[in-house]
Amino acid sequence: GIAHEIRNPLASINFNVQMLSKKVSGDATLSELIDDTIQGIDKIKILVKSILDFAKPKAPMLKRGRLLDIVTDSVALMKPQISKANVTVRIDLSRDVPEIVFDPHQIQQVFINLILNALEAMPDGGAVEVRTETEENAGNDKPQLAVSVADDGCGIPHEIQPRIFDPFFTTKTEGTGLGLSIVHKIMEQHDATIDCISEVHKGTTFILRFPLETELLR
Repeated sequence: GIAHEIRNPLASINFNVQMLSKKVSGDATLSELIDDTIQGIDKIKILVKSILDFAKPKAPMLKRGRLLDIVTDSVALMKPQISKANVTVRIDLSRDVPEIVFDPHQIQQVFINLILNALEAMPDGGAVEVRTETEENAGNDKPQLAVSVADDGCGIPHEIQPRIFDPFFTTKTEGTGLGLSIVHKIMEQHDATIDCISEVHKGTTFILRFPLETELLR
């Protein structure tokens, strides 16, 4: 409800600022102020969308498919950011990996968020590797598909690792602190899990585990 109450007046503010920008195009000082205002509006839009995604997630539209396609598409979408960050991304997903049941849009959002986190952890460049393997679930011996997203960035301090999936928790100067929370919620909706292994100055690995025997319910 709060998110919607913010979104409605924000649309009017955004429209008015856009109109003002056309009136003061010859005034450098005012143009700079308006540009700063528009940037602030865009940040609020991102925050509101993140809150809505977290508080009222859409039910996944499940279908059977290959994770390789989703990972490849995610990396392709992020090619400009990856190049700008001087990062190389290696995809080591066998074409023989079994198909699983998932929502392509939501799982793409998961991989984009994880790769964005990796880029931010490597301000001086580095490498990201996405790998898969099948493994047995120790709890019930059911097979599952494990996908790891590993970077060689700054790592996450041990004391804050238990909190990284908490809503609004962030160590960044900018950011909503909802990215990993949304990732965690999406994985839960897929009866899947996400774990993190990290060491300061050595890098971070997120491990996603998807069930291989999920029935199509939708």
